[in-house]
Amino acid sequence: MAAAAERPSEKDETVTLDDGRIIDGKAFLSPPKKGRVVAIFGDTKACPQAVRAAQNADVLFHEATFAAGDEETAERVFHSTVPDAAKPALQANVKNFT
Repeated sequence: MAAAAERPSEKDETVTLDDGRIIDGKAFLSPPKKGRVVAIFGDTKACPQAVRAAQNADVLFHEATFAAGDEETAERVFHSTVPDAAKPALQANVKNFT
C-alpha cells in the first residue's frame, strides 16, 4: 500500500500517492453540522467566571457533594450544594442541566 506524500487538510485538496492514485479530500468529509457547547464544572464553590463560561451552553454538568441544607459544610470546604450547582445553569441560560 502506497503512503500519501501529504495529507489533505482542506475539503478542496487532493493528494497524489506514490503509486499515482489521486485521493480527493472531499470524499472523506461529511456535510458540516452545528456543534454543541458543553460546560463541565467540578464540585467547587461558585466563581464569577462560571456563568460566562456556561453562557447559552447546550448542557452543563456540575458536580455537587452536598444536598440542600448542608450549605455551611459546603462553604467551609469550598464545595457545592445541589442548589449552588443549579444557580449558574439558570443564570447562564443553559438548555440542559445535569
